[in-house]
Amino acid sequence: SGYPALVNAVDTISGPAGTTELLVGVLPDQATAPSAFSVFSYLGGSGDEGTEANDTAIAQIVATNAYFYVGGTTDSTILPGATGGAQNTNGGGTSDIFISRIPLNGHAGRGFRSTFAGGTGEDRIGGLAFDSRADKVLFFGTTTGSFPTQNTTPASSWFDSSFGGGRDIVVGTYASDLKTKEFASYIGGSANDYMGSTGSLIGQGHLAYSDVTGLTYVGTTIHSDQLTLDAGVMSGVPGKDKTTSTSNSN
Repeated sequence: SGYPALVNAVDTISGPAGTTELLVGVLPDQATAPSAFSVFSYLGGSGDEGTEANDTAIAQIVATNAYFYVGGTTDSTILPGATGGAQNTNGGGTSDIFISRIPLNGHAGRGFRSTFAGGTGEDRIGGLAFDSRADKVLFFGTTTGSFPTQNTTPASSWFDSSFGGGRDIVVGTYASDLKTKEFASYIGGSANDYMGSTGSLIGQGHLAYSDVTGLTYVGTTIHSDQLTLDAGVMSGVPGKDKTTSTSNSN
């Protein structure tokens, strides 16, 4: 209670009693009061999105000129906008990553779409970025296995379809309309691998992306890793699989 009235909402129905879902909104430039929201909407399905039990950071958000993207963790089996998405059903595990594309003018616009990203394990969001040059959405997260991987065409030599064990980092790309998954790969070994330099799943500074320099993430396993990928890797461009890494065992 006490929230602003829904405006141009892409999801007008609150979840079932006892569940938690996201509230998303757009404030125009120079706005000074919550009543000035140009978009204010629920975003959630039949279960929980962004509760502390399944995801400590609630959501990741990036914006383009026409849309904003929300990435989170869900245990819902039904998600608004998933019809027509790259993965329109929950993977069947404890939780899935999800990504939603919402027009900056909300329901008044076109192109609202969501996709699940997950398998039969426990999958959690870790970071979200947008490559405006290649028109792709990038995500990072973690999984306990059985994540649906996919290599690019032509094949990327950086692709890893094998789950290492414990918990692995996962990384992937979608076309900007979220209709097509273009790449998804494991990163990890036999121990637990996390986003974040302290073992925390999510936090500030764990993911950075530039159309020019590519993507940098910080992860934690039995040692600390920092890996920088050329933008071509994440864009599925052949011939640009350039990686550098450093590691120090504890």
